[in-house]
Amino acid sequence: MQGWAGAHISNASQIYKTIYLNALSLAEADTFVGNISIKISAVAFLRSVATL
Repeated sequence: MQGWAGAHISNASQIYKTIYLNALSLAEADTFVGNISIKISAVAFLRSVATL
């Protein structure tokens, strides 16, 4: 992928990886809180993708 679309897809991928890793860290610290965080992160990610 090249150009504008490729850059946006690449950025979304990086954002997703960051959210996913953060959610995993929280899940390891506290499974219950982690599950909530993963759900919130997933919603935030989908919203960020929808606005690209």
